[in-house]
Amino acid sequence: MTMKINPSLDPKRLPYWMSTKQVAAWMGVDETVIRYRAAKGVLPGHKMGSLWRFSRDELMECMQSGRAPRGLPD
Repeated sequence: MTMKINPSLDPKRLPYWMSTKQVAAWMGVDETVIRYRAAKGVLPGHKMGSLWRFSRDELMECMQSGRAPRGLPD
């Protein structure tokens, strides 16, 4: 599955720290994909207790640099 940023969501309007649900909506994938990729280190995320939090800027840098591989299983 390829991650594609939802063009209708302006990154500058998103909160700096985002939940799994917010990142999933922004990237157009299911929340389980976001959690899986964060746990594997594919997406930059911060585990806080049982919750994942994602920095908008870290995600943008990861996507723009091409560090986020394509085609990982859901």
